[in-house]
Amino acid sequence: MGIKDKIASIIPFIKQEENRLNVSPIWRQYHRDWRDWSGERAIQEGLKQNVWVYACIRKIAESVASVPWHVKEVDGDIIENHPVEQLLTNPNPNPLITGNTLLKLEVNHRQLAGNAIWYKNIVGNQVVELWPLKPDKVHPLINPDGMIRVYEYETPEGKRVEVNPEHIIHFIFANPADFYWGISPLQAAAKTVDTDVTALKHNYSILGNAGQASGVLTYNHDLNEEQWQEARERVKHHQKNPGDWWVVGNDAEVNSLTMSIEEMQLHELRKMSMYEIHAAFDVDPLLTGAPDPASRANKEEAKREFWQNNIIPYLESLKEGLENNLLVHWDESYLEPGEEPTLKMEYDLSNVEALRDDLVSKAQVAQQFYDMGVPFNKINERLELGFDDVPGGDTPRGSLEMASRKPPRKKDLLASEREIRWKEVEEDREAWEEQVTPVIEEEFEREAELIEEYLEGTTDIDIEEIEEILEQGLKNGRL
Repeated sequence: MGIKDKIASIIPFIKQEENRLNVSPIWRQYHRDWRDWSGERAIQEGLKQNVWVYACIRKIAESVASVPWHVKEVDGDIIENHPVEQLLTNPNPNPLITGNTLLKLEVNHRQLAGNAIWYKNIVGNQVVELWPLKPDKVHPLINPDGMIRVYEYETPEGKRVEVNPEHIIHFIFANPADFYWGISPLQAAAKTVDTDVTALKHNYSILGNAGQASGVLTYNHDLNEEQWQEARERVKHHQKNPGDWWVVGNDAEVNSLTMSIEEMQLHELRKMSMYEIHAAFDVDPLLTGAPDPASRANKEEAKREFWQNNIIPYLESLKEGLENNLLVHWDESYLEPGEEPTLKMEYDLSNVEALRDDLVSKAQVAQQFYDMGVPFNKINERLELGFDDVPGGDTPRGSLEMASRKPPRKKDLLASEREIRWKEVEEDREAWEEQVTPVIEEEFEREAELIEEYLEGTTDIDIEEIEEILEQGLKNGRL
């Protein structure tokens, strides 16, 4: 591309910047955004307090971190041991954590805080380290044109540092109320989680009281000071020894001040909360050990749907972020307006057991396409089978099944049709016999005369000539 072409391709993008509306308020250019959600609070009051929040996030994190990543040429093969692959998997993205832990932290931060942020340590335009940052410590400051000017990061010592966006990879769950800061699934389920935690605390307090709710000891008559002190001491003794029997005087009655677990229907409440929490994280309760009478077959189907509807879309969002913010350091075409990238990120699902049946289904569809004449390499790309292109795979070819397929049998004739057909054949045979019989008889007679003359010695023809005449008759179809 020449200089004029490059300038011509850049001009439309310059005009785009000039025509942008002012979408950012003035205060966001210099001050932190106000937030109604805290990642640290989500950890303390959600992840650490509720077993279903922990189980769902752990299930997603372990699944995402189990998938290998590769760098691949857009029109070619996988590039072995590419630096981006080494950053994510082997050996470490930084001296403190492994690549597996980095991906798990990304999932935890995004699921709890709605945002996951990595800091790129860049040396000579190459990323040499990746560091996860706590989302609560990061705030984007916005330009009037809506672009992020800098990220403000608060260090552990409390110092605020401005970081160039070039050094940041920001993964986000889209938030319709804020284009720059994501919304967490846990935030949507916050009240449900609080309700479940409160119900669990209530159960715990009742169990600590020997399964009895708080109550009041009442008498039907007035008590003097000595009687009141005695009743009080008995209550204290019971609280210290909840398994002891109560011993009280006449006209005494113990009344509960709170409802029992059964009266509050806490079991059903917690069950409903469990389903709502799983729905927020898009995880089937069958996959986290939640009590459910469903069969193993349903669990296998739940695994497949979990990968198809949750993990694969999540991996796609990771792929987009890695290509546009990390792979760009090795493929500058991502920065060039109108240029097609030469490299791309690719995740490998070939070892995911839950998707094996899906692979079988794809193979069946692939066979159908192949029988229709679609080239194999096109099928491989369309169905994402994961195979390398094969020589000749761009040319339509019939399958072995098609080549060996027997022609369809003719439709059986009806009895009346068979009778008519045979009559026609018989008539043709009789007509042929009428024409052929005289010719054959004449030939037989001539050849018989020759043999007779030879035997009587009245002809000059020898036996070899007679045999030649007979053989010629056979070749001509007369014998």
